[in-house]
Amino acid sequence: MKLKYIYLVLMLSILFGACTTDELIDYKGEAYIYFFLDEEINSIIPEEEQITLEGSYTFIFEEDDVNTKGVEIPVSVSGYMSDADRSFTIEVVDSMTTATQGTHFSIDNAKQVIKAGETGGKAIISLNRTADMKDSIYTVGIRLTGNENFTSEIRTYYQLSFSDLLSKPDWWYRIIEGEDFYDIGEFTQQKCLHWMEYNGVTDGSDPIGHLDSFYKEGERKNIMRAFGVYLRDHPDAPLLDENGDVILETL
Repeated sequence: MKLKYIYLVLMLSILFGACTTDELIDYKGEAYIYFFLDEEINSIIPEEEQITLEGSYTFIFEEDDVNTKGVEIPVSVSGYMSDADRSFTIEVVDSMTTATQGTHFSIDNAKQVIKAGETGGKAIISLNRTADMKDSIYTVGIRLTGNENFTSEIRTYYQLSFSDLLSKPDWWYRIIEGEDFYDIGEFTQQKCLHWMEYNGVTDGSDPIGHLDSFYKEGERKNIMRAFGVYLRDHPDAPLLDENGDVILETL
């Protein structure tokens, strides 16, 4: 079975560093485009294997007059760097999609561009805020297809979940410290809202993700323990989640 190799973005960075600013970078070879794989960038992907990355978005933290949102999904390029902008194309994967194109979302391939001299960019999906999103979570699955600029043989897919509800955010974490697993338990909407309230977050972002460079993991654990104290001493305690469970008992 023939294997398709993902060329390392790092290799392009090395080549770029070896050139002067006046030199045109021209790493010959096929130009591949794929959804950013983070640590999986070194992988060798069998021809039939599909890698699906996932993300989520909710309108719940937006003002009431915000009716559209452009969600940006990181993509990477390997093969060669170009001195001109290069367009790429997105295809909707029906089997991964429950949303209706044109109603819940739209994709404008004219906006999908890798800028000159760049090894990555953003795939853009425009979401439309509709009344039924307050009751349902929708999905759209996409893949990158080949065109005159890129080959599509690296099989990465992306599925975006979106709603006007508080859904499980991408950053909902389980932290591992040696053999010790610690987190704030399974996701529920009420627990998440109290967790963000406790940490002073109003936009749905990760309340403690920015602490990575300043705190040891053990101190993150202490922050989570302090959240339990907040729940215990809250004026309205015991606080319940939408399932009727006492949130403190689910930590």
